[in-house]
Amino acid sequence: LFCSTFQVRSALQLTQEAAPHLEASGRGNVVLVSSVAGYAPIDGLGAYSVMKSTLIGLNKALSQSLARRNIRVNAIAPGIIRTDFSRALYANEVDHENWLRSIPLNRLGQAEECAEAVAFLVSDEASYISGETIGVNGGMQAHI
Repeated sequence: LFCSTFQVRSALQLTQEAAPHLEASGRGNVVLVSSVAGYAPIDGLGAYSVMKSTLIGLNKALSQSLARRNIRVNAIAPGIIRTDFSRALYANEVDHENWLRSIPLNRLGQAEECAEAVAFLVSDEASYISGETIGVNGGMQAHI
């Protein structure tokens, strides 16, 4: 639970500390990292799911409060991405196949795909997007 509380608090405090510098730049961007678990709890990861759901709410709150300072705030909500962190979710063949059945694109995501979503959100092409959480999840049905 400490880790979950720490992640939310650190996202808030880092954004608050960065806000004056982002404002001075004239067009700041913040991108938070949530998860599909923020929309639909993953069995055995209750505290993690609550924390990621809280980050989705924090995204909406910060986007409202920082908009007048010309700072956009968005988030990404990755699905099952091939990383050391998520390896336990798909380490054995049965779990891997179970996850693939829940992902319409029938594959796990790559970290680079999350990076590309973040790059889009901070780009000029996304200059009118704020307060949104973009799923990077292969089509998993996870929304509030």
